[in-house]
Amino acid sequence: MSTLIDFNASAAAVRAGFSPRTTPEIGYENLRKPHIMKKIVARRDELAREARVGQERVLAAECCIAFSGIRKLFDGETLVPLENLPEKVARAIASFEIKELDLYADGERVETITTYKYKFGIRAGHWSA
Repeated sequence: MSTLIDFNASAAAVRAGFSPRTTPEIGYENLRKPHIMKKIVARRDELAREARVGQERVLAAECCIAFSGIRKLFDGETLVPLENLPEKVARAIASFEIKELDLYADGERVETITTYKYKFGIRAGHWSA
């Protein structure tokens, strides 16, 4: 069953050969079929058991996000290095970017401006221990 690959009914319909234009409807129709939903739920539960992801772990992960804030990334006015962040704060970070912009005057670099962008939320691998 193609939906079990990524749990995306529209993508499964495309893989099954349906026109991309009709896949939202086909996916929706398939998800309303009891025998298909039964297989999807069974596989989702099996994956959760294998990953040992239960309600407690999901709630703990959500709490990391809910109770983390931008201030926890700083020690005074200094940005805390990623490796020194408390575990719960690090788990709340979905992604980050570091951008450097070099400023030039008369052909010479005079300054580098560094921008740090953090995004809080669920990320791939969030549920792992």
